[in-house]
Formats: sequence, C-alpha cells, structure tokens
Amino acid sequence: MSPRSILSVRSRTRDFEIQALVDGQLGWDAQKRFWKEIEDDPTLQRRYDQLVAQKRALLQWWSSEGGARRPISSLKDESGTVTV
Repeated sequence: MSPRSILSVRSRTRDFEIQALVDGQLGWDAQKRFWKEIEDDPTLQRRYDQLVAQKRALLQWWSSEGGARRPISSLKDESGTVTV
C-alpha cells in the first residue's frame, strides 16, 4: 500500500471517529482520548465543527420541514434520486 493510500485510509478512519463522536457512539474512554486529539489538532477541530453544524442543520430541517411525516419515496424524483 502506498503512503498516499495509507494516509487516505487514516483520514477516512479519523472522519468515521469524528462522526461517531458527534453521534454519541463512542465509549467514554474513546471520547476522552479523541477529545484530547481534537483539542490539539486544528484540522480535526474544523471537521468536528463541520459535522456538528451539518447534524444541527439536518435536525432542524427534519423537524421544521416535516421530514418525519413524509415518506422517503416522496423525496425522490423520476430517476429515483432523493431531492430535498
């Protein structure tokens, strides 16, 4: 595996860890360890902030637009692509 591929795998793994943190899916020890890393890494901080903002926007849309009351099929266009 090339160094670039390894970096890409690490980046994706970190992104999944941040997503798990945002979604409350990390155990307590993993949260503590990862918070320390986020505090020390501006790139991780930015990604965490992006994912938190995205989650807030989705939750706001879901509650204000009635997403919970609309079947997913109503969000698809003729080609089957989900539209919002």
